[in-house]
Amino acid sequence: MSLTLDAKTYNNDVARTSDIYRYLGPAHTASFNDMVDLYRTAAGDNANGLAKSKGRFKLSRSATDGTDQLLTDLVVDINVSIPADCVGTEIDSVVDDVAAYMATTAFKNLVKSHIINQT
Repeated sequence: MSLTLDAKTYNNDVARTSDIYRYLGPAHTASFNDMVDLYRTAAGDNANGLAKSKGRFKLSRSATDGTDQLLTDLVVDINVSIPADCVGTEIDSVVDDVAAYMATTAFKNLVKSHIINQT
C-alpha cells in the first residue's frame, strides 16, 4: 500500500504494530528522513466515561539550512479524537475544515512566522 502526498509517493515500509504503520517517502535515505507514520487507537472509555477513537498522522522530514547542512527533523503531527457514536458526516465536515485551513496563507503564516492573530 502507498500514500500520495502532493504528487510524492510514500511506500509502506513496515507495520510497527497492527495500529502503527510507517511509509517512506521518495527522499528517504539512511541519513535523510522522509516518512509518514499513521496511528490508530480503538474506542475506549476516557475519564468522563465517553468512548473515543483516535487517529494520528505524523510526517517527519529532515530539514536543511540554505547550504544543505542537515538540521533536525521538521515534524507535522495531527491528532484526532472522535466520540465513538459521532456521525460520519460530522467527521467529514471537521476534516474538510481542517484541510481547508491548512491550504491557506494564514496557516503557513502560523507555521513559518508564528502569527496567530489573522484578521
